[in-house]
Amino acid sequence: MTSGLVGRWRLVHTEGPANFEGVTIDFAADGSLQYSIELADRVQIMNLTYSVSGDEIISNQPSATGEERTRFVLGADGRLELNHGGTRSWYERVK
Repeated sequence: MTSGLVGRWRLVHTEGPANFEGVTIDFAADGSLQYSIELADRVQIMNLTYSVSGDEIISNQPSATGEERTRFVLGADGRLELNHGGTRSWYERVK
């Protein structure tokens, strides 16, 4: 694992079609990952596993197997930039 990823990150901006508020990603040192989206009436949670290979996060959802690869950069400003399929999003560390 890349220790710089471990912790909770909050979405601050995305180039994608929707700029969700209340999106967080929790990377744990044990390789577990929790992706949460706060909706008006509930919180949608996806539990995944992850590993790191070079500049890519390789994630897998046990209930729907098939790995996803996302390029990442830990910026000098402390933000996490993810690039999934050519769409970039930026996160700031919460804890």
